[in-house]
Amino acid sequence: MQNKHLMPIIEAMLFSKSSGFTSKEIAEKLNETEEKINSILIDIWEHYNSEIHGIELENFEGKYRFTIKNEIKSILNPRPRVFSLTEAQFEILAILLLNGPSSTVEIEKSRGKSSYHQIKKLMEMGLIVKKRKENTKNRYIYDLSEMFFELLPEKTINELRGAKIDKASNIPSKNR
Repeated sequence: MQNKHLMPIIEAMLFSKSSGFTSKEIAEKLNETEEKINSILIDIWEHYNSEIHGIELENFEGKYRFTIKNEIKSILNPRPRVFSLTEAQFEILAILLLNGPSSTVEIEKSRGKSSYHQIKKLMEMGLIVKKRKENTKNRYIYDLSEMFFELLPEKTINELRGAKIDKASNIPSKNR
């Protein structure tokens, strides 16, 4: 496939999955080299980086995805949603942020306390999601939701997690 034919396919892939894809996943799906995919991702990033677009390509923990630009988010949601969280709920969110997806037992082991009601409330708020653990029938894990990441500024996530979040990690620094 030629680059001009791959670009819309990659864009469609990125739009189809809000959590995004790694360049390796895209390369495998399209049977192309990762280097070629990275080159196309740079082209896509440059295209959407202009002021005429309300979305941008970002690299979040190695996965590329489209997000609404911050200046547009503030117009669409002038009054951000406010949550009143208890200390226990903050603890659970911090555990999931730092440790990744965890079972109830793992969360309770980290906290040293029962967490059932706090987990249930966080799910009602939409801040965490329950997922079936791979290769099991009745085991579940909890993870932070997309809404959690949309509500919390990237700078705060960086500070809390110590992770690196780039708008597009393969983009040369002069273009950022």
